[in-house]
Amino acid sequence: MAIAADTAERRSPTELSFRLRPDLAGLSDLVRLAQREHACCPFFDFTLRITATSSSLVISVPSDAAPVLDTFAGLAAGRAAT
Repeated sequence: MAIAADTAERRSPTELSFRLRPDLAGLSDLVRLAQREHACCPFFDFTLRITATSSSLVISVPSDAAPVLDTFAGLAAGRAAT
């Protein structure tokens, strides 16, 4: 995830947003990761948000799964700050 994301922002205890690199490097790997996670944990919600100036992946989870977002943020620690 560190390759695809520039920054990570905890929007709430149950939502984490990753700003994607402008060149979208690593996007296919990120999508496959989200698909695997959703297959394992269908209560996770992965949303790609696209604007004219940026793209982001937003992960939402139920409140009892909020600590898992720390793990996702850690995956992007090479490039992203939480």
